[in-house]
Amino acid sequence: MDLRHIDWNSRELSIIHKSIAQRRFIYQPYILAEDLEIGEGMDFYDGYRPGRMGCIYWPDAPGSIGDLLVTDKDFFRKCNAEWRIHYDRFIDNIVEKCGGNIANMSFAEIGCNGGYFLFGLMLRGAAKCFGFDYTPFHDIFAVLNKRLGTSVHFQFSEWDSIYHRLTPADMPEVDIAICAAFLCHNPDPIYHLAYICDRAKKGVFIWTPVIECSEDEPPFAHWKTDLVMSFGTPRRHTDKLGWPSSFDWNMRLSVPLIKTCLREAGFEEIHELECPVPDPRWMEIYKGFRAFYAKRTREVKSLLSAPQDRRSRPATLQKVIDDSLEIEGGSGKLNIPAIQDIKLPFLEADAIYLIQLINNVKSEHKLVLEVGSWTSTGSVSEIIKILNGGRGLLYFVDNFRGCTNRRNHTEITESFDAFCRFMRTLERSGGLDVVKPLMMSSGEAAKVIIDGSMDLVFLDADHGYQAVHDDIRLWLPKIKPGGILCGRGCEVRAEALGLELLRTHRHQYAIAATGAFSQIHPGAILAVHEAFGNSINLASERALKLPNGAVVRSSIWWVQVR
Repeated sequence: MDLRHIDWNSRELSIIHKSIAQRRFIYQPYILAEDLEIGEGMDFYDGYRPGRMGCIYWPDAPGSIGDLLVTDKDFFRKCNAEWRIHYDRFIDNIVEKCGGNIANMSFAEIGCNGGYFLFGLMLRGAAKCFGFDYTPFHDIFAVLNKRLGTSVHFQFSEWDSIYHRLTPADMPEVDIAICAAFLCHNPDPIYHLAYICDRAKKGVFIWTPVIECSEDEPPFAHWKTDLVMSFGTPRRHTDKLGWPSSFDWNMRLSVPLIKTCLREAGFEEIHELECPVPDPRWMEIYKGFRAFYAKRTREVKSLLSAPQDRRSRPATLQKVIDDSLEIEGGSGKLNIPAIQDIKLPFLEADAIYLIQLINNVKSEHKLVLEVGSWTSTGSVSEIIKILNGGRGLLYFVDNFRGCTNRRNHTEITESFDAFCRFMRTLERSGGLDVVKPLMMSSGEAAKVIIDGSMDLVFLDADHGYQAVHDDIRLWLPKIKPGGILCGRGCEVRAEALGLELLRTHRHQYAIAATGAFSQIHPGAILAVHEAFGNSINLASERALKLPNGAVVRSSIWWVQVR
């Protein structure tokens, strides 16, 4: 872009000089003044040959960027002028594919750099343009917008190859999404294509190097037509982003793979655009580049835009859940017993009391964690109702192998997939956006949950003495001030039974009893007493009336953390 007609003021020149000196604004071919030009045209023209690299003409440049300076102004300007032909031809092609009038259209580009495409489109009449880059260009965009009379919106953001999204910004839905020489930098190019296609209402423009292999080239003779993706050696930025998220993988997709991805995303009308090569020497680096404009023909969204429950679990798990739903209806495909054949011990009284405790949590966004979810029956559906609609999250911690001191758990897990049942319950309860399962032991989970972060932690795993003792020690620090630590299996106060009796039977899961409870858990009662003494609150000391009129008592204990 030739901007020599602009009479920059001293403040604007200072911003431009600073951004160049910081090696930010140097890549795209801008002529800013007769004695100030940037652009990597000469590097591409020479194929990055050692000794000929350079992307700045600035006679008064600071010595800190001496390695990027060029002295042959005419040759440097010639190369950048030819490189601008690429940019401008592509911009004109996009406008043409949009029908020649883009006055009411919006555009967005991830990896926009200095914004050449976006400013070019806005100067040709675009209504809105959004640029995203992990190099901060706020100052340059502000200067260019002011002097060009444009309003290109820039947001500092980085493509996250782990979660396949922009962070911290998010790309809005626009008419046309642009992906110019950016797929080659990502280790997850297919996911990046899915992301931008999801946000493109009318079309996408792609300019990228591709992989092309001849029919007889090893190792396979069919690479020319197969869906192929190749990785180059990461050369830069591994120290900043961390392997495998290097910014410079030299990723190349085959043309059939690109077209397949576009068709799957709903863009079936695909046009390959000319990549103009004004000089044969450009062929050395640009012979592998191809450009495409694809028009949306179907309304399709990728898995990245699916609801959180579908996006956060693999398809194989979804199949298990789907199959298990069929099984309960009687298909018997996986030989998992129906739920009525499994004795699940969560009492209705405990569910009612736990819900009361959660409702008493004062936080607007409640963070609740349960240790020992097992199959998530009991109170889960009611808890989900409390937390749904952005009012909180429920973390479930379980290894889904049952308690080692309970023989029937071992028998159940031999023929019953507890995690499958857990996910089925969540699916039916509408809690897949609210509930976050942590498939690990209590000790492992405590290492990843931050101290002082939880509003309520409910301990409902192994009710044996050592397990309850350890869980109290692990999870008490995780409670916010004013929050609640609670658990199940403390039917009476320790003094009512005597410490000697409790210590004698502390390693037994439960012993027979009379009265309100047919059995009690001596190990849990002793561990809770040792931790909190008489300061403990017991639900069993207050009767609860069930909807059917029955009067029952809950075994839940709780303390409020000060």
